[in-house]
Amino acid sequence: MVSLTYTSNGKLLQLHVSETTPATAGVDTRHSGQHRHPQLLLTLIALAVVWYGLKQGLRPLEPPAS
Repeated sequence: MVSLTYTSNGKLLQLHVSETTPATAGVDTRHSGQHRHPQLLLTLIALAVVWYGLKQGLRPLEPPAS
């Protein structure tokens, strides 16, 4: 919602403009679908980096090979 207050002919006027919830919900679903693939790719890369870091960090705790 956007509100604007201004004076005209000595009177205080207010203008309020808003959009309905279903209209804004439609915009959200259209835009979120476009960003799903890059977000999934970044999530997989982050998981791989964390897994690699934990593997390297815990390597000194592994028992020596016989």
